[in-house]
Amino acid sequence: MFLIIFSLFPLLLIPITMILTAKRKSLSWEIKKGKICYNCKDNLNLSDKDLMSRIMVDTDRSKLCTSCSRDMKINSIRNPLISLKYKFQKYLASKKSDNLIWYFSIAAFFFIVLDILLVFFGIKLHLSWTYSSINIIFWSLSIYKILYTTTKKTSE
Repeated sequence: MFLIIFSLFPLLLIPITMILTAKRKSLSWEIKKGKICYNCKDNLNLSDKDLMSRIMVDTDRSKLCTSCSRDMKINSIRNPLISLKYKFQKYLASKKSDNLIWYFSIAAFFFIVLDILLVFFGIKLHLSWTYSSINIIFWSLSIYKILYTTTKKTSE
């Protein structure tokens, strides 16, 4: 019974992801180009010339504002693990995390096909735990990324 609930849990996370996506405005481009701080989403006051030069080059220029940078340094002294939080946030805003979607999708598909093939040949490894875990991690990271790289839409 627990395996069924565990396997169906990603079906609960999918509508949550869709609802969050519909109600929020993406800021990932602004974060990647360094136009806004990747932690507090505050404007970094780039000149138009700098912004235009960044549009042409496909590199990640994510930055922290001065207050977030100061807070990160102070918090890192108090708790060294806090720097991992900032690195994870920067990773979520980067292009590398977009590739993570493909890795999780391929892994889940591989384990589902492998499980079907093994059951067809009479071998039961119960790989449903594996691909259910992959799906739960994937959808949880997707929700966190949406919450992190978006802001609530304002009514205009």
